[in-house]
Amino acid sequence: MSYWKKFVTFLRGETIGRYRAVIEKRNARALQTMGMINMMVSVTLFVLSNFTVMDTFIGVYIFFFAVGIVTFLIGRYMNRFLKKSNALFYVLVEMYLISGAFISIFLRPEQISVTFIVLLCVTLLVIVDRPYRVFAFILLNISGFLLLDMQVKKGYVLAADLYYTTAFGLMAVVLNFFTLREHMDSVESIGRLEDYSEKVELKSRIDQLTGILNRGYGEETMRRHIEARDYGMFCIIDGDRFKHINDTFGHAVGDKALIAIAEGLKKTFRKDDIITRMGGDEFAVYAPGVKTDEEANACIERLRRYLCEQKLPEMNGEDIHISIGQTIYNKENPMTFEELYTRTDAKMYLNKLNMHHEELEEDPEN
Repeated sequence: MSYWKKFVTFLRGETIGRYRAVIEKRNARALQTMGMINMMVSVTLFVLSNFTVMDTFIGVYIFFFAVGIVTFLIGRYMNRFLKKSNALFYVLVEMYLISGAFISIFLRPEQISVTFIVLLCVTLLVIVDRPYRVFAFILLNISGFLLLDMQVKKGYVLAADLYYTTAFGLMAVVLNFFTLREHMDSVESIGRLEDYSEKVELKSRIDQLTGILNRGYGEETMRRHIEARDYGMFCIIDGDRFKHINDTFGHAVGDKALIAIAEGLKKTFRKDDIITRMGGDEFAVYAPGVKTDEEANACIERLRRYLCEQKLPEMNGEDIHISIGQTIYNKENPMTFEELYTRTDAKMYLNKLNMHHEELEEDPEN
């Protein structure tokens, strides 16, 4: 990539689009810091003004202190505000710059505009946003300030303002350019680290063969629901004749059958239901909100119908069979996770025996 293309990519702030959540957290912390510094500076300047010949109106210190409080609170509770959180930052910075312009132009018309220039150079350094927005914001404020300044000041003071405001405005652009580059590199590093951490954490929760929750995380999640009395249905699903499938068609086909059961569970149950592979050919589901046998039976019927429609070519027309046990957990039937599991497992095993007996009656030679 050429230098020009890299520069255009930097101005667009593509990193910001990829790591918006990281940047919002960082900007929120920056606002809190900025607010605290502003409050401390306001108090310090007010105290020092009593020991110097400075004749600044006391309302200026009160105003800056109040803006500091607002800045800190917005940073502290930014997640409760609008998604366009950076817009809040620009509004706050604009308040600082307007107050600086008011002090520099109207309160001290006979002096060079130091207050506005200092605020212009430092207030934007703490934010991370798309560079073209930051630069446009600086240039617009410089233009507005100079137009207003020319209406009030005259002679040498006006000439000095034009000179210093333009020079330090360009310095503000350069400072923000290098600062944003450092910020964006830091954000990208943090974002990549968080992405990697999320992938590792997700991988530790997922059964690698079927793509559903593994026993450790799935059981932990179920326990939380049960302990919180989030009533619903618990069921155990056990694959039938998997030894026959593995011995006859191979373990690869047995894996495909397990994947088919997991897919059936995902299509049968809701997104928020906890679907877990307990190990081997055993699965478990906890469905909060399913509180009647009628609802539970409808779920199980959908699962059986889905599996009947799934024909693995390698199994030569044989169906994938499952045995299911289910228990409704409600306030009339309070249980611990262990009790719920034991009762449901017993039901599943009984259903498996009944199904085996039915198969023997249909095919006595088996």
